[in-house]
Amino acid sequence: MIRDTRVRGDDETIRKALSQADTMILRTLLYQLDGDRSGIDFPLITVPVWGGAIQAEIVDPQYDEAIREKAFALLKKWRDEDRPVPAPPSLDKIFELMEIAGGIKLTKEEQQVGLEELAIEQYPRKVELDKSKASPDKVKNFHVLVIGSGVGGIASGVYLEQAGIPYTVVTKDGGVGGTWYRNTYPDARVDVASHHYSFTFETPYPWKHYFAPQPEIVEYMEHCAKKHGVMDHIRFHTEVLAMTWNEGKSVWDVKLRLPSGKEVDEQYNAVISSVGLFNEASWPDFEGLHDFKGKLFHTSEWDHSYDYDGKRIGIIGTGPSNMQLAPKVAKTAAHLTIFQRTPGWVIPMPDYRSPISKEHRWLMDNVPYYDNWHRFRHFAANMNASEEAMTIDPTWNKPGSASRGNEMMREFFAGYAK
Repeated sequence: MIRDTRVRGDDETIRKALSQADTMILRTLLYQLDGDRSGIDFPLITVPVWGGAIQAEIVDPQYDEAIREKAFALLKKWRDEDRPVPAPPSLDKIFELMEIAGGIKLTKEEQQVGLEELAIEQYPRKVELDKSKASPDKVKNFHVLVIGSGVGGIASGVYLEQAGIPYTVVTKDGGVGGTWYRNTYPDARVDVASHHYSFTFETPYPWKHYFAPQPEIVEYMEHCAKKHGVMDHIRFHTEVLAMTWNEGKSVWDVKLRLPSGKEVDEQYNAVISSVGLFNEASWPDFEGLHDFKGKLFHTSEWDHSYDYDGKRIGIIGTGPSNMQLAPKVAKTAAHLTIFQRTPGWVIPMPDYRSPISKEHRWLMDNVPYYDNWHRFRHFAANMNASEEAMTIDPTWNKPGSASRGNEMMREFFAGYAK
């Protein structure tokens, strides 16, 4: 979705914000908004990311200031003339701009996925019903059940809403968010940048952190569910107990447990399961676990009434939850022991716990299309990572890795851990 904004701020504000701007985005915008190709003509250099496992293209830093000066002149002009946000360019132009922003060539498949991630179109997968086949009465009597009110459940509801198909969302939780509603342990947060961890139908959004903590994510989910009409279709504290396909009637017979505890049978024409992967606690299975005499609980069932300050604490597992939780607990625990079966890899993550700077916030709020290209840049970087580090080379014979790129990433991870 395109942010409806105009450039606001004095010269100093604009210059300070541009000092933190990504010049790959600025050169893209100079061409998109003003037809200025000079930024494109500046040479790019390849820089190593993650110890050289991934190669990224950036503008040669000696030309950064020239690009920022051109961007300043353009934004100053747009501010003084009070220009509105222009309409999106043609599809062919967008694909051209994608390659300029990413510094990479894209296949047709990558263009289509990138177009969705760019989020210029609010509902890229919107379904238009064939009215010659789907009469109003037929649609009115077709009811869909969505199980779960997390990311998948909300997205399903939004697109059903757009298509005009009746639906009901059920969740055994007391609010929306799915795994983010349940996981409230200290410092729970995303490990994907907030601007990338957003629905195309509800971006841009005024995120407060580069990597949003759990309360901020739930706030975003609630915002989306309310704004797009999904909240009115949700039945909270309602659990699906069983489903059976009724061949004779071509419907699902669904047994539900209501908030009162009463069990009822209902029928639906279709069911979308959005229960996710992390909705139930996964306990390790070893002898004596539940004979432990101290306090015992799972991160997804965090006991906020328990004071763990000054205690000897053990954490079992080294997954993302532990990576987020352990540094917080270690600050006040008398002693912290982490039990791991398989060592996990970790990488440095700049700005992981940082609030979004006012300069970056200004760029998102005032520069046309900046937030779209910022989101796309995250996509392009991740795509590069998958291509370079996850490709299996059948001729590679070094134990512990699958290719040269994979080995370089492994060496970087090991070096960072040491």
